[in-house]
Formats: sequence, C-alpha cells, structure tokens
Amino acid sequence: MANINDFKLVQSISEKYFNYLNTKNPVNDDLEKERLGFYLFVLECVTGNKDISELSKCIIDNHFQKIVFDRNTDDNGMDAVYTDEENHCVKFFNFKYRKEFNPDKKQSINNVSDSTKFILAILQNNISKSRQDPTTEMIADIYKKINSKQQWDLELYIVSNENIQVDLNLPLITSLKDNYALETYSITLDTIKSFFNDKPSDLNACFSVDKTAVMTYEEDPLSSKKSYLFRLPLRDIARITSNDSNLRKEDSFDNSLLVKTFSLEMGVLYDNIRGFLGNKGYNNNIVNTIKDDPAHFFVFNNGLTLTTKNINTQDINAGKRLLCNIEGFQVVNGGQTLRSIYNFITTVTDSKQLKNLDTAEALVRVYQTNNEEKLTNDIAEFTNSQNAISPMDLKSISNIQIGIEHFLETKNILYVRKAGDIGVPKKKYDYRISMELVAQIIYADMGFPERVSNQKKKLFSKYYNDIFNSRLDYSILYCLILKYKDINTFLEENSLPNFVQKKLYMVYISSKNPKISIKDNEKLLQYSLKSFRPEEDITEPRKMIQTSFKELVDKEL
Repeated sequence: MANINDFKLVQSISEKYFNYLNTKNPVNDDLEKERLGFYLFVLECVTGNKDISELSKCIIDNHFQKIVFDRNTDDNGMDAVYTDEENHCVKFFNFKYRKEFNPDKKQSINNVSDSTKFILAILQNNISKSRQDPTTEMIADIYKKINSKQQWDLELYIVSNENIQVDLNLPLITSLKDNYALETYSITLDTIKSFFNDKPSDLNACFSVDKTAVMTYEEDPLSSKKSYLFRLPLRDIARITSNDSNLRKEDSFDNSLLVKTFSLEMGVLYDNIRGFLGNKGYNNNIVNTIKDDPAHFFVFNNGLTLTTKNINTQDINAGKRLLCNIEGFQVVNGGQTLRSIYNFITTVTDSKQLKNLDTAEALVRVYQTNNEEKLTNDIAEFTNSQNAISPMDLKSISNIQIGIEHFLETKNILYVRKAGDIGVPKKKYDYRISMELVAQIIYADMGFPERVSNQKKKLFSKYYNDIFNSRLDYSILYCLILKYKDINTFLEENSLPNFVQKKLYMVYISSKNPKISIKDNEKLLQYSLKSFRPEEDITEPRKMIQTSFKELVDKEL
C-alpha cells in the first residue's frame, strides 16, 4: 500500500512535468501545476509516448485546454484520449487529482459515470454538427475507426492519486465490457509509484536452495565469475524482492501468513524493460495459475532473470543445501511475473491459498556481472529479445542509448529512454527529449524525412543499426537536437503550424542547405506543401509521407 511519501513524490514529479508545458496563461498555484503535470506523467507512463507536445494534444479536459491552449471546449466528461494507431487501440482517461493524502480514500464510481457521456457519444454516433473543437473532432475520428473493417480495442483508465481502486466488478463497469467490449482499468498510487525511475542503491538478498534445484555455468574454469539457474518457491522470490532489507536477508523466514505484509521493492525493476501493462490477460493467467494450479507454475512460466554484481555461495545442511548471497542485483527479465506474484499476495482473500506460494516454483537465472555495466545491459537486452516487447523498449537499455544519455547529461539535456524518467531528481534540465524523437531527428538528417513519422517501429528494428552505430558522433547529435529545438521555438513564437513531422522536414532541409535560415526554411516547406497535388484534399502530414513530396522539396532546394 502506498504511503504519504509516495503521495508527495507524485506531487513533485507532476510539477516537474508541468514545467515542460508552454502554457498560454500564467499558472502561479502549485496545486494547479501538479494537477496539469499529473496528466502528462501518467499518460507518458501508460502509453509509452514520451513526446510532451503530442501528449498535450490528447488532453481535452476543459481546464487544461483553457490554461495550455487558451481554448474554450466541452470535454463531455473525458479528460484525455490517446489513439494508438499502430496497435489499433483507443485509450480513454478519467483523472482525479487529490490535494491531500488520505490512506482510506477510494476511487468513486462517479469517475466512470462521468466518462460514459463521451464514450456513448462515440458508440451512438451522437456528434455535434455545429461545434468544432478537439472533443468533437476526436469523437468523429474514433467513430470512423470503430466502424471500419479494422478491429479497434477500447480501454478506459480511471486514474487518481488515491490509495484504493474502484471496484471493477460494479454493474456499470461490467456492462460497458459486456455491451461495448470496453475494458476498464484502475490506476491508483500503488500503480503510479511503480512508474518511478530513480536509480536505486545496491540491493542485497539471501536465500537457500536444495542442491538438486541448482545448476551452475562458468565461461572459464579459472574465472571466479559464475552464473546460476535456481528453482525457487514463489514465496522466496517475493521475499528477496520485498522492500524490507532485513526480510530480504532472512532466509529462515517461514510464516506464510506474514507474506501478506510483503511489498515489492520497485528498485529491483529499474533495469527491467517492460513498462505499464495493467491487469491484462497474461498477468491474469499468472495469478490464476498460482491460485488454481501452483504445482504446474514452473512448467507454464518462463521465470525471472537477475543480474548481480556479486554472488557468494556456501554449502549448508551437510552439503544438501546451498546458501546464496546476491549483492547489487536487478530483475532484468520477468518483471511481469514478479508484479503478478505481488498482485496475488495483495488480492488473495483465503489465507490458505498463501501456501500456494510454497508449492509454486519458478526458474530464476542469476548472472554475475561484477561492475561491468555493458555486460549487465547486454544481458537485459538479449534475454528480452525473444519476448513480445516493443523494439523501442528493447533498445532502450542498449549500451549506445545509455552512452547518449550520459553524454547529453553533460549538456544538461534529459534524454528519456524510459517513460516516467525525470533524470536527477533535484536537477533542472535545459531541455527534455525522447529516445524516439532523437531517432527521428537523426534519420531525417540522414535523408529520410518521409519515413520518420509513419514507420516509428522500424526506426528501432529495420533501420536501427543505420541510425545508432559506432559512427554516430555525439557532438553532431547535440547540434541536431539544438537545431530541432530552435525550429520548434521559431514556430511557436511566430504562431505557425507546429507538428513533429513538419519540424523533422525542416531538419532535413537544413541538412541539405546548412546556410538557409529557419524563416526561409519554413517558407520553402510551406510553398512545397501548397504546390504538391493542390487539387486533392490531402492533409499536410499525409503529404509529407509521400516520396514524391520529398522529391518536390529536393527540386526546390
């Protein structure tokens, strides 16, 4: 259960996110800053999109629209809508931000009720013909999507900085799922604190295992560095990953009922790739296996992978058991399994079922890496490469990405590899930029501005080695980021159309003609947009993904 310090940390992080907003109206109230920033923080962590400008456009809340964009809108009871075009999923968000911490405060069913007005407007095609604002445009766009031949998933997120989730089995929620295939998820402080990305101090733990349940591997017989495969009960896995440092070292712990007091130490997942998943299918399957078939858990689950700076082992119980001490360890694969184990612990009501944590076992791979950061990162990347993880998440922990992060840190730029990353907590950065946007900037500069927006995944798969390789000069990259920043500032100050694809095209034009001013650069691009197939009703972003449009720009250059 989250505590008052978790609540205060959410306050602090939310205010940091507000500082990345360029608001049209001044905001002097700290609570207001926190509330507006809270939207962005949660949206980034749930969607995985780290572009603040894109996320801002997803927020249709009346007050947010007025403060940030100086627009008067009607949000129809919905605060934000995020459309994932690649995965054909629409995510709806209802936010409540509380001023004070109350450990017994529960999310209200009214939060769900408020949202149904917007959702029913889509499902029933109740779209205003006279009003043109972001809300109406979103409703019309989503209506077209869900009535197309493609399958679109609909998800509703009830979000608040409260402690207790709304009951997802209430009739209103179940009827939305039964009638409209709308999945509802609850996000409270316990979930939000899992988004925090602070680098943890070294975590240590101790456990013992039967000698028949362990295998060892060493690359070199003369090396002291070994890797181990253990078969561990889930209770031990929960204990060594708990946030109680004394409990992690207490191998003799054997009180099943006290397992209910365990809380996950989120720091063990700092190097884990996978982001927010919610209480979805695979997670539910893990929990149900613990409940209903614990004896087969080992067979049905892939287990966990740990890296540790050091592991010490010694024989105990006349050589029948092995006592293991791991120092500076991280769970780099299996975070979903680990969270599901804790979900089982917190939700199980029958105390007898807690004993299933002793019956259910999982494979735990432990790799000793000493202080070799590159080896740790490689293990995290390669052990996840066969899982259903997005290419962007997978590459976020590669050594070159961490190298870029370290370099840009020296330039006071926050390079965001993972959603929810706020950098050094007390440091104020000059600029914040996501890993995905940097890939787009580099690829546009390389001569492919037409590919950077509608082929994002390919930037981290098919084209990745072309973009991020040993030839990448960090100093040139820094200059490219500054160029992009200057282009964005120019467009904002002159109230010109401002969207990512346009800015990336301007980066490309600048790379082709370094002497051109930003003003002339924008004029050339606008002229090309007007000249390209003027007889057709094509939006500017759609024009920019056409190879023939790029050829026209090249002629103008």
